[in-house]
Amino acid sequence: MPKPSLGGFTLIELLVVIAIIGIVAALSIPAVQTARESSRRTYCSSQLGQIAKGIIQYESQHRKFPSGGWGKDWLGSAGPVGKSQPGGWIYAILPFTEQKNLYNSVPSTASVADYVALCEETGLIFTCPTRRPPTPKPVSTTSFKTPSNVTISSAARTDYCLNGGSITWGGDGNDYAAALPAALHSSSVPICVGGGGSTVAVSALVRGGAYNGATLGPCGAEDTGVDAVAQSPTTMNQGATWASQAYQAVAGTTFATDYGVPSLGNGMGCRMSQVTAGNVLDGLSNVYLVGEKYINETKYETGTDPGDTQPMMVGFSSSSIRWASEEPLQDTDEDHPNIFGSSHPGVFNVALGDGSVRSISLEIDLETHKNLAVRAPRYAGEVLEAF
Repeated sequence: MPKPSLGGFTLIELLVVIAIIGIVAALSIPAVQTARESSRRTYCSSQLGQIAKGIIQYESQHRKFPSGGWGKDWLGSAGPVGKSQPGGWIYAILPFTEQKNLYNSVPSTASVADYVALCEETGLIFTCPTRRPPTPKPVSTTSFKTPSNVTISSAARTDYCLNGGSITWGGDGNDYAAALPAALHSSSVPICVGGGGSTVAVSALVRGGAYNGATLGPCGAEDTGVDAVAQSPTTMNQGATWASQAYQAVAGTTFATDYGVPSLGNGMGCRMSQVTAGNVLDGLSNVYLVGEKYINETKYETGTDPGDTQPMMVGFSSSSIRWASEEPLQDTDEDHPNIFGSSHPGVFNVALGDGSVRSISLEIDLETHKNLAVRAPRYAGEVLEAF
């Protein structure tokens, strides 16, 4: 009598099943990764929306958008508003992003420990989840100016930057001179020295200290010091003096072009800026407010990318402000410290001036990209293309 079959798998059948499972898994992994990236990009967009809301609430209360701060060596101090605030725009909007206690943690009497805690805070909304965790990284500059100088060795970074406009201007004299059209280098503007009128070459405006006491424009017309045009203040008293003056040429809050000085801060913020909603003549829905920045993908955690060397709370710097002078890029192993970009495939997220968030193609036309970065007027009266 034959023995009954035990109904088991043969070796060949088992291998076939294993192969099928392997194929299904291989096909599923990209789909799972795509779903995860989609979720992270949505979370990134949500954070940008919260940041934009905070900026808009700041503008609603103070009647101006947050200033870009005084410079890359300055950290914030609780209290000052607008161009009187030495710290950057991120510090300025903390009370409007449910971080009022963190903002108030560094009054004028704050200790070094208070500033270390401020800079190393990681429970914020300024890091893209696709790119990196919000852990502190080493900083290139360890000495920072505040009401009393402090030393910071590590700090959290931001992956989101305020729109500085269409012309890259890194904040020091050399960058300013390089950004000026060559034809303007030898042209002259009126200045007032000791009560008497004179003139100075536009290119000379970048020389800090060279015209101490002189003011831009005919005598009696303006009271902005010539040295304030393209330099960062070096002391609290100097910064307070400059902030009390009528305008900063690069901020464009008065018609600096009347004197032949191009306004390089044609976006939503720059050094000591005070842009108002009324200055955005193209409409808030047609201008970048804040967007993702490009970072060298090999330097996410090192803090050595030239556009990622400073704490997120720092004043005017390419670590917290970016420009649309070049095409946006997906992160690579190259340095591009001044541009927008992201670690997302094919797009970078940006919040517009009205608070809406868009995923912008990295293939966006460069002129359209520039137009979206300029608050007013658009280049040569161009009609804004779809984006």
